[in-house]
Order: sequence, then structure tokens, then C-alpha cells
Amino acid sequence: MPQFSRPAAALIAELCLAPVQLMAPSAALAQARPGLVSFQRIAMPDDVPAHLSTAMVQDQRGLLWLGTQDGLVRYDGYGFKVYRARPGDPAALGGSYVRSLLVARDGRLWVGTISGGLAVFDPRTERFTQYRHDAARPDSLSNDRVESIAEDAAGQMWLATSDGLDRLDPASGRVQHFRNDPADPASLASNIARAVLFDREGRLWVGSREGLQRWLGGARFELVAGGGETMRGQQVTRLMQDKRGRIWAGTGKEGAAVYDPASGSLKRLRPALIPASQASAASSGSPAYAIKATGASGATHATHATNATRAAKLAGGADGNGSDGLSHFWIYSMAETAQGEIWLGTFGGGIDVVDPATLKVIDRLHHDALPSTIGNDRIGALLTDRSGLVWAGSWGGGLARHDPSTRAFLKLRHSPRDATGPSHPAIVRAMETADGQLWLGTNGNGIDVLGPDGLLRHGYRPDPAQAGALADGSVSCMAQAADGTVWVGTLDGTLHRLRPGRSRFDRYDQKSGLPGGPVRTMVFGPDGALWVGALNGLARIDAASGRVGAAYRHQPDDATTLAGREVEALAFTADGTLWVGSDNGLTAFDTATGKGVRIRREPGRADSLPDNWIPDLMTARDGRLWLATQSGAAILQSWDGETARFDALGPRLNLPSARPNR
Repeated sequence: MPQFSRPAAALIAELCLAPVQLMAPSAALAQARPGLVSFQRIAMPDDVPAHLSTAMVQDQRGLLWLGTQDGLVRYDGYGFKVYRARPGDPAALGGSYVRSLLVARDGRLWVGTISGGLAVFDPRTERFTQYRHDAARPDSLSNDRVESIAEDAAGQMWLATSDGLDRLDPASGRVQHFRNDPADPASLASNIARAVLFDREGRLWVGSREGLQRWLGGARFELVAGGGETMRGQQVTRLMQDKRGRIWAGTGKEGAAVYDPASGSLKRLRPALIPASQASAASSGSPAYAIKATGASGATHATHATNATRAAKLAGGADGNGSDGLSHFWIYSMAETAQGEIWLGTFGGGIDVVDPATLKVIDRLHHDALPSTIGNDRIGALLTDRSGLVWAGSWGGGLARHDPSTRAFLKLRHSPRDATGPSHPAIVRAMETADGQLWLGTNGNGIDVLGPDGLLRHGYRPDPAQAGALADGSVSCMAQAADGTVWVGTLDGTLHRLRPGRSRFDRYDQKSGLPGGPVRTMVFGPDGALWVGALNGLARIDAASGRVGAAYRHQPDDATTLAGREVEALAFTADGTLWVGSDNGLTAFDTATGKGVRIRREPGRADSLPDNWIPDLMTARDGRLWLATQSGAAILQSWDGETARFDALGPRLNLPSARPNR
């Protein structure tokens, strides 16, 4: 069938008529979180190093700042500006490899680097002030590697460095140090500090190679534990407070954890993919990481894993949560969306979306060939901006943006990496069945059947030599009867019937009485009979016997036959009239007599049919007949058995495809 542009959105409702590229979710496809997350990748010049992001913040003016391995990048929605270290220039960054960012309450931007110390950027002067480690000055930075920055109520800057926790007084430039004392269990647990956070209640949390601690004042710290869980010995690299007041900790080896200060509970979110050294049965020569799966007996075993996506789908989490385990052990970034979801950016497994109430993984966002995915599965930075947009910066894949408002639609697309999605890139037909399943007709691989969750359950594949299979893989039309029987047309001209409870199709072709050619449209009449429109005409199939009755074709010399040879669309109106759209006009067909009245475009009549090619028909809820034509959409206004009058929407709406009847 030729491709065409739909002139009216209302005509999309007829699933059997035109190719479907994107599917909107129905009630049967309702999910706990509506829709599928899609991203828009941000194009950037090759000389902008934002292809590799390590940190991200939004300043008070709304500008986006990205830390990278080669400088600090500012993005205003239109273009990028890069700030780099310049040796000998104290007004520039001290180092170009940015590890942490913080926008202070005074509007200045604090920048921690991997070896160039700390710098603060003043947007009014566009200049930096540097703070560096100086062995000759005890009140300078402990170390020039600054992994995290937090601001307290007094405007003091707390820094996680590779030689302890620092508190910087910006006014004096002096630094106070907090370090581990092996003889004092209440001291900082490790000098390799990696994360600091002031929560909304003013409490300071510190993540290091020895877990998560809470500062008690002075030089005293308390290790966080609760519910039989502890983070002792865990490398905590990221910290975040959610809307519920809970503290989220991302680790470099053991996934994530969430601590509730109000209840004292600590819950772990462990990965499905764990270091092979920790797997219980890792064999020699195994890859660097293995899947830890829990069998029915509770025993664990290690298997090879080459891909975090596959591991997450096939293996259970280390805590026995099955497929709820995280996609990767290394949590590199975290963000809470405006809807309250927790997004965990991993360093190799994409983004895990966690339900804030159940703490279950409810989505896994991975890089794919599709442009609507993240650019890379190594997520270096996540940010929810003030408008609710979610930004994801990756290592090697650039910057991508997600707009949660786009989740009003569920996009179903084929991907070679996703065995749970459509099996073929060309989805040309779609139909929701009475049991809530979604049938997708493809242009080559038959039919995919998706469950109410939008995941592929099974399919019907073509095999011309197998009588009960589809005769052809290119689906042209689908319809379901009231008794549950499914009818499928394919491009080779075969019509297939799948009765309830059966797994094999019955085939119909021209020898069975069909008019011949690909079946392009189907509709059920008031008596339950199936009317089939094909390349060479129209046929009726009796609901009770399943037999093909008479076929109706275009006869040039008989005005009571169909207006055109090729039947494109069918629709019944409340008066029992079967309307037949064709390649050469519209027919008002009387199913009782088998005769029709031809309706064609009449130049000079403003209320005539806009065009003779009628590829789509729909009866709206109010009973009116809508038509799609080459010259725009139209609504049947009146029909007296001889003359049809139409309201052509194209000219009235000033649509570019409209052609006035002259």
C-alpha cells in the first residue's frame, strides 16, 4: 500500500489501516511508571570535551556546568564554553580534570579537580581563585585531589580529598583537617574520602573507603549501620538526600544503599553483576566479573557475563531480589527525578531506575543504536534541573536529556540488543486484543505478541510450507472478532484465521473465494460477519461458518459496483451502510443487495469529496464518518441515498495538503 500522511489525528484510531511507527499506551499497557524513557542526545562540536562527563550542576542563572577530563564546560542551551587550566595563570582552573562541582549560595561555582586542587569561579568576573596543597602550609588543602564538595550553613566548604576531610574558610583561605586516627574509632574512618553531603537538617555525611559516617561535631564521627546492615569496608563514592529525607550512598564495588535517619534503617541495593573474586564458584579463566544467581535451592553459582544488560535480566541480585538487582556494581552518579524516582548511574550498566517506595529496579536505561537512548552505559553525571528535565552525561557518549512529559507515549522499537522488544524494525500494524495483549504486525517477521507490560511474550512467524503458520511474514492487516477469533492478512494475499484456544492458523486465499491480492482492510458488520477489502475487491466471510460468500469487484460498466478496483478502507455507519474507500472514489454499499452508489470528487462543488483516493475511514463516537484523502480530511455531513455532502477540513483549517474543489 502506498505511504501517506495522515491529515487528521482522529484517524489514527483505526489500527488496521495505516502503518504504525509509534504506539501510544492503552489501559492494558498501563505501567507503574507510565511510558518509556527516551532521551535527546545533545549535539556538540568535537573540540568540546563534554563527550566525557564527570560531574554536573545547574547554577542560579539556569546554566548547565559539566566537569570533564579536559576542562569545565558551560552549556546555555545553545552553545558551549570551555574553561581549562593554564599553567602560570592563577585566575584559571588549577587543573583540567574536573572531579566535583558545587554551586554555593552566593552563586559562585566551586570546582574540585583530580590533581589541581580546588578553584572557585566568580560568574561576575569570569575568573577563578585557586586553593592548592602546600606542604609548607599546614592550613592548606590536605591533598590536591578533591572528589566532593559540600557547603555548611556558615558558608564553609567541606572537601573530600585523598588525604582526609577538609573544612575551608573561604574568607581566610585557611583549612582545618580531619583525618583517621587508628587509635580512635570515633575518628574519620579513612583518609581516602570520596563524598561529602550536608542534608537539609544540617547533618554532615562523609563517604570514604571505609563506609558511610555521620559527623557528630568536633573530630568525632559515627559509622552508619542499621537493621543488621553496615557499610563498614564499603567504598562510598557518591551521596544524595531524597525527598523523603533518606541518604543514598553509591559505592564503587557493592551497588548502593539507602539510610533513613528517622528510623535508623539501612537497606542495600546490591548488583546482579558482582566482582568475580566475590562469586562463590568462579572458575579459573573466567571474565573479570560474574553473575551471582540464586537458584530454587538457595545455592549460588557463577556464570560468565559479558554484558551488564544480560546479567541484570538473567541473574538475581546478591540479596536474593532476583531481577531487581542493580545492573552494575559501581554507582557513579545519582539523581532524584521530579516524579520521585531514584536514578542510579552506573559505570558500565547504564541507568537503573529505582522505585522510591519498594526500592525495586523498575527500569534499566541502556545505550543502544537508537538515537533516543543514552550515549554510553558509563554514566559519569546525572542531574535533575529546576524545570524537571533529567540530564545524563556519559564517559565517551556525550550529553543526553530526558523530558518526563514525553512519557505520555510508549515507544516500541526494535533493537538487536533487546530480546524483550519487537523482533523486527518495521512495525506496520498494531492491535490490542481483548485479553490486553498487543499484537504487532511486522514487515517481514510475522507477528510479535507483547504482554500488558510491553514485553515480548511470543510470536507467530512465517513458514509457507507449514499449513498452520503464517504464509507470509509481511502483515498487511489485523482484526479481532467479538468471540476472540483473530484475523490476519499478509501481503501475499493470504487471510489467516486463529480461533480461540488454537495455536495454528486456518488459511484463506483466492481459491477460497477471496477477490485476490493483499488484504488491506477488514471490518465486522452488525451481524458479526467479516468484510474483507483487498487489492481486487471486497468479500464477506460468514461469522458462523467461516466461509467466504460472494466477492464484489469494480466493473467499469456497472455503476452499482465498487467505485474503484483497489479497496483501501472500510467502515460501517449506524444506518448499516458499508462505506468502501478505494483508489478511485467512495462507495456507499448496501450489504443486503450487494449493490452500491459511487461517490467521486466533483469539481466546482465545495461540499464534494475532496479527492478520489480514500486510504482511510473511521466512524467516530458521535456516529459521523471521517475520511482521509490525498487532499485532506473530510467529514460526511449528509447522505440521502444519492448525494453525499462533505465538510472538507483542509481548506477550513488552512492545511497545506488541502486542494479546493474548483
